[in-house]
Amino acid sequence: MRVALTRPVRWALRGGPVALRCCLVAALASALIAPSAAEARRRGDDEVDLQEWEGHITQLKRRIDRSPDNPNLYLRTAQAYATIGDTKQVLDYTRMAQDRGAHPAQAYLLLGDHYLKVHRFEKALQSFDRALRAAPRNVGAWGKAWTALYELRRSGKKTSVDVGMFANDLQAHGFYFPVSWRDRGQVPEEDPQEASRRTAMGYRLLDSGDMPGAIRAFRRAVDAEPTFADAFRGLGIAHARNKRLEKALGAYTLFTELAAPGHRDIAKIRKIILDYYEASSRRRSGR
Repeated sequence: MRVALTRPVRWALRGGPVALRCCLVAALASALIAPSAAEARRRGDDEVDLQEWEGHITQLKRRIDRSPDNPNLYLRTAQAYATIGDTKQVLDYTRMAQDRGAHPAQAYLLLGDHYLKVHRFEKALQSFDRALRAAPRNVGAWGKAWTALYELRRSGKKTSVDVGMFANDLQAHGFYFPVSWRDRGQVPEEDPQEASRRTAMGYRLLDSGDMPGAIRAFRRAVDAEPTFADAFRGLGIAHARNKRLEKALGAYTLFTELAAPGHRDIAKIRKIILDYYEASSRRRSGR
């Protein structure tokens, strides 16, 4: 816990009278030891949540005893353990689910989500890669792989992952990954102002009907600030107008992942994605 000190308090601690310094030190120690009311409530809520999830896990294990060959019960138990951060149990129950026939994509998506949550980004990326090998058209998995690759590069940690190759795979599916982030060198500085300028340029080019120019502008915006959501929204529109629907879906998916909660366009973009997949499903089934 950090305690913010005002300038007079810092002065008193450094050069004030001895008695005053002693009182302040005692008060600060008390503040550090005793949690605030809000902190105490948060800790209490966390304890209640943990007890609820442990109770939920106990119930799931009883159901497993009654239906030991049901892979979904093992996946749900793994998900419950992921919620409370128990990596070992997540791995154990995910493996048992696969042994009983769970779809590999489901299992590896669950593992990838857990590794993202605990900031093990290379493991997350490897899990999403395996999910995609099992379900190459899973747009959600491509979006999560993009997030894992971005967080891995942003962390600056050494990795055995071929970032350039993975970025090319992402881009081929519409999940544009910034050029400057593709090598394993120094992590580039992010520039939100440049991203905003490039995004505004992209929308002007959209309005003028210059789709290739708009696509280039939106990509340069992402190069400047990889999580600039409106650049992905514009990139999706440009790809859609250019009749590159799968690439549009990739950009739209990243927009929904990166946009601030409550953004007015999230629901509309999600409906576009859903409508596309419903239409694709009807075409494949011949209806």
